[in-house]
Amino acid sequence: MGSADVQKNDNNTPPVNHRRVVVTTDGMCTPNPGKTRIGVIVETGEGEILQLVSEDSGWGTSNTAEYSAIIRGLEVSARLRAQIVTVYTDSQLVERQLNGVYKVGNKTLRGYHTRAKKLESKFTRVRFRWHSREADRGPQADALAKGGKAAAEIYEQLAEPSRT
Repeated sequence: MGSADVQKNDNNTPPVNHRRVVVTTDGMCTPNPGKTRIGVIVETGEGEILQLVSEDSGWGTSNTAEYSAIIRGLEVSARLRAQIVTVYTDSQLVERQLNGVYKVGNKTLRGYHTRAKKLESKFTRVRFRWHSREADRGPQADALAKGGKAAAEIYEQLAEPSRT
């Protein structure tokens, strides 16, 4: 499996209306700045996994990786025709920038912020929430961002058919 995309549903799967979705994201950068990767979990409010993403996202900083993960989660949510989206991130900076608490001073981050806000307009409501890395699905999104064996194990755990 390697570190390629890990997705329960690929882009050829017809979108299904899911009024409310929960998106848990994580981005990582090694070193910082350096190669970036993202992990995204999209699920219904009841915990049904709709899509898992583990992919390289280019070159940048930990902050650009966090934004990339959120953008990818919003893209998946739009494709699923979600109306209400709650996005969890472990980056307080990015969460506060997206909620308008902090200004986006960095020119590079401004581009990511603009892209995320443009995607936000596709939904009835989007809530950006901070959570600790250890909370809820945070460790699983972190493993997806790491890729490789860690991502494969999370994919097997979350995508197994017996899970409700």
